[in-house]
Amino acid sequence: MPRLRRRGLEIAPTDRAIDDGASDRYLSLKALAGYSGLSVRTLRGHLQAQRSPLPHYRVGAKILVRRLEFDAWMRRHFHQSQHPDCTAAAVNRLVDELCVDVASTLTAAGRQPENRAPSSHPRLRG
Repeated sequence: MPRLRRRGLEIAPTDRAIDDGASDRYLSLKALAGYSGLSVRTLRGHLQAQRSPLPHYRVGAKILVRRLEFDAWMRRHFHQSQHPDCTAAAVNRLVDELCVDVASTLTAAGRQPENRAPSSHPRLRG
């Protein structure tokens, strides 16, 4: 099959089939591997996963996956990792807030906290 040229870019036939706007089409595992960047082996493993299996159809021995269903399945697997420094800062903020809450509760009950934070802490300065 000849390659297509669109605005100076060369497009392989499989790219054309995937990028034709037909988002409700059925894809074989091989075509889905090309679309998703996952290997056929990885996709096969997700077909029978215990948690959140990949939705698919079997027609005889052929396995087909609707592109819309695959996209929805992928959105459920979205994971946004945070930079470690951002996570540490968030944990530090949470610990600081909890310390202030505990100190306030103990002070209101007439007790002195055993481990007092240094008075130089910006949230505990009065």
